[in-house]
Amino acid sequence: MIKVTRELIDLYHKDDMRVMGYLYEDCAKYAKKYYDVNISRDKFARKFIYSNIRWEMDNCSPRALNNSAIGVFIDYVNYDLHGDFTPILAEPDEEDDYYPDELRWIGQMYAYIRYKNMLTIPEIYEKIDLDLMRQIYVWGHQMSMSGAYERIFRVTDIRFEKKG
Repeated sequence: MIKVTRELIDLYHKDDMRVMGYLYEDCAKYAKKYYDVNISRDKFARKFIYSNIRWEMDNCSPRALNNSAIGVFIDYVNYDLHGDFTPILAEPDEEDDYYPDELRWIGQMYAYIRYKNMLTIPEIYEKIDLDLMRQIYVWGHQMSMSGAYERIFRVTDIRFEKKG
Protein backbone atom coordinates (compact mmCIF):
# COMPACT_ATOMS: atom_id res chain seq x y z
CA MET A 1 0.00 0.00 0.00
CA ILE A 2 1.15 3.52 -0.80
CA LYS A 3 1.86 5.82 2.15
CA VAL A 4 -0.59 8.70 1.84
CA THR A 5 1.29 11.98 2.09
CA ARG A 6 0.33 15.62 1.66
CA GLU A 7 2.17 15.55 -1.68
CA LEU A 8 0.03 12.66 -2.96
CA ILE A 9 -3.17 14.33 -1.79
CA ASP A 10 -2.08 17.53 -3.55
CA LEU A 11 -1.31 15.56 -6.71
CA TYR A 12 -4.61 13.66 -6.87
CA HIS A 13 -7.23 15.92 -5.27
CA LYS A 14 -8.46 17.40 -8.56
CA ASP A 15 -8.85 13.92 -10.04
CA ASP A 16 -10.70 12.83 -6.91
CA MET A 17 -13.05 15.81 -7.13
CA ARG A 18 -13.70 15.18 -10.83
CA VAL A 19 -14.37 11.46 -10.40
CA MET A 20 -16.53 11.83 -7.29
CA GLY A 21 -18.61 14.58 -8.89
CA TYR A 22 -19.37 12.74 -12.12
CA LEU A 23 -19.72 9.39 -10.36
CA TYR A 24 -22.32 10.64 -7.91
CA GLU A 25 -24.25 12.65 -10.48
CA ASP A 26 -24.22 10.13 -13.33
CA CYS A 27 -24.17 6.69 -11.62
CA ALA A 28 -27.78 5.95 -12.61
CA LYS A 29 -27.01 6.81 -16.25
CA TYR A 30 -24.00 4.47 -16.21
CA ALA A 31 -26.06 1.64 -14.67
CA LYS A 32 -28.78 2.02 -17.28
CA LYS A 33 -26.41 2.38 -20.23
CA TYR A 34 -23.94 -0.40 -19.39
CA TYR A 35 -26.07 -2.84 -17.36
CA ASP A 36 -29.69 -1.94 -18.20
CA VAL A 37 -30.68 -1.60 -14.54
CA ASN A 38 -32.29 1.25 -12.64
CA ILE A 39 -30.37 2.18 -9.53
CA SER A 40 -31.04 4.69 -6.80
CA ARG A 41 -28.50 7.51 -6.86
CA ASP A 42 -29.20 8.03 -3.17
CA LYS A 43 -28.46 4.39 -2.27
CA PHE A 44 -25.39 4.43 -4.49
CA ALA A 45 -24.01 7.61 -2.86
CA ARG A 46 -24.49 6.19 0.65
CA LYS A 47 -22.94 2.78 -0.17
CA PHE A 48 -20.05 3.91 -2.36
CA ILE A 49 -18.47 5.82 0.54
CA TYR A 50 -17.66 2.50 2.26
CA SER A 51 -16.59 0.60 -0.86
CA ASN A 52 -13.25 -1.03 -1.63
CA ILE A 53 -12.87 1.25 -4.64
CA ARG A 54 -13.36 4.37 -2.46
CA TRP A 55 -10.79 2.90 -0.05
CA GLU A 56 -8.35 2.69 -2.98
CA MET A 57 -9.11 6.31 -3.85
CA ASP A 58 -8.57 7.39 -0.25
CA ASN A 59 -5.22 5.61 -0.35
CA CYS A 60 -4.20 7.41 -3.55
CA SER A 61 -4.25 4.37 -5.80
CA PRO A 62 -3.31 5.60 -9.27
CA ARG A 63 -5.49 2.83 -10.73
CA ALA A 64 -8.55 4.34 -9.08
CA LEU A 65 -7.73 8.04 -9.29
CA ASN A 66 -6.43 8.03 -12.85
CA ASN A 67 -9.64 6.35 -13.96
CA SER A 68 -12.75 7.99 -15.35
CA ALA A 69 -15.97 8.09 -13.36
CA ILE A 70 -17.36 5.40 -15.68
CA GLY A 71 -14.29 3.23 -15.03
CA VAL A 72 -14.64 3.67 -11.27
CA PHE A 73 -18.35 2.78 -11.52
CA ILE A 74 -17.56 -0.40 -13.48
CA ASP A 75 -14.86 -1.33 -10.95
CA TYR A 76 -17.39 -0.77 -8.14
CA VAL A 77 -19.88 -3.07 -9.86
CA ASN A 78 -17.25 -5.76 -10.40
CA TYR A 79 -15.27 -5.62 -7.15
CA ASP A 80 -17.75 -4.37 -4.56
CA LEU A 81 -21.13 -5.47 -5.87
CA HIS A 82 -19.79 -8.56 -7.70
CA GLY A 83 -22.38 -7.77 -10.37
CA ASP A 84 -25.29 -7.87 -7.90
CA PHE A 85 -27.11 -4.52 -7.99
CA THR A 86 -29.63 -5.50 -5.29
CA PRO A 87 -28.26 -3.12 -2.58
CA ILE A 88 -28.57 -0.09 -4.85
CA LEU A 89 -31.59 -0.89 -7.03
CA ALA A 90 -34.23 1.81 -7.24
CA GLU A 91 -37.61 0.92 -5.80
CA PRO A 92 -40.44 0.95 -8.38
CA ASP A 93 -42.06 4.03 -6.79
CA GLU A 94 -38.81 5.72 -5.71
CA GLU A 95 -38.40 9.31 -6.81
CA ASP A 96 -35.04 10.94 -7.31
CA ASP A 97 -35.45 14.26 -5.51
CA TYR A 98 -31.96 15.64 -6.11
CA TYR A 99 -31.55 18.96 -7.85
CA PRO A 100 -29.62 18.94 -11.14
CA ASP A 101 -25.90 18.82 -10.32
CA GLU A 102 -26.57 18.46 -6.57
CA LEU A 103 -24.83 15.10 -6.33
CA ARG A 104 -21.97 16.36 -8.51
CA TRP A 105 -21.38 19.18 -6.01
CA ILE A 106 -21.73 16.83 -3.03
CA GLY A 107 -19.21 14.35 -4.46
CA GLN A 108 -16.79 17.17 -5.19
CA MET A 109 -17.23 18.65 -1.71
CA TYR A 110 -16.50 15.32 -0.01
CA ALA A 111 -13.29 15.11 -2.06
CA TYR A 112 -12.44 18.75 -1.27
CA ILE A 113 -12.87 18.21 2.47
CA ARG A 114 -10.65 15.13 2.12
CA TYR A 115 -8.01 17.24 0.39
CA LYS A 116 -8.10 19.96 3.03
CA ASN A 117 -7.99 17.60 6.04
CA MET A 118 -6.22 14.45 4.76
CA LEU A 119 -9.08 12.29 6.01
CA THR A 120 -10.81 9.38 4.36
CA ILE A 121 -14.29 9.90 2.97
CA PRO A 122 -15.80 7.53 5.60
CA GLU A 123 -14.17 9.64 8.35
CA ILE A 124 -15.76 12.75 6.86
CA TYR A 125 -19.11 11.00 6.39
CA GLU A 126 -19.23 10.21 10.12
CA LYS A 127 -19.63 13.94 10.78
CA ILE A 128 -21.17 15.15 7.52
CA ASP A 129 -23.52 12.46 6.25
CA LEU A 130 -25.40 12.73 2.97
CA ASP A 131 -28.46 14.30 4.60
CA LEU A 132 -26.39 17.08 6.18
CA MET A 133 -24.42 17.57 2.97
CA ARG A 134 -27.73 18.08 1.14
CA GLN A 135 -28.59 20.86 3.59
CA ILE A 136 -25.16 22.42 3.04
CA TYR A 137 -25.68 22.21 -0.74
CA VAL A 138 -28.66 24.59 -0.52
CA TRP A 139 -26.45 27.52 0.47
CA GLY A 140 -23.03 26.18 -0.51
CA HIS A 141 -23.39 25.32 -4.17
CA GLN A 142 -23.35 28.96 -5.25
CA MET A 143 -20.04 29.56 -3.51
CA SER A 144 -16.55 28.47 -4.44
CA MET A 145 -15.49 25.15 -2.94
CA SER A 146 -13.10 26.94 -0.60
CA GLY A 147 -15.78 29.45 0.42
CA ALA A 148 -18.34 26.72 1.11
CA TYR A 149 -15.73 24.71 3.00
CA GLU A 150 -14.86 27.66 5.24
CA ARG A 151 -18.53 28.43 5.86
CA ILE A 152 -19.28 24.84 6.92
CA PHE A 153 -16.94 25.32 9.86
CA ARG A 154 -18.10 28.86 10.62
CA VAL A 155 -21.81 27.98 10.90
CA THR A 156 -21.62 24.47 12.40
CA ASP A 157 -19.85 22.86 15.32
CA ILE A 158 -18.20 20.30 13.02
CA ARG A 159 -14.46 20.01 13.52
CA PHE A 160 -11.89 17.61 12.10
CA GLU A 161 -8.42 16.87 13.33
CA LYS A 162 -6.15 17.23 10.34
CA LYS A 163 -3.78 14.39 9.58
CA GLY A 164 -0.28 14.92 8.31
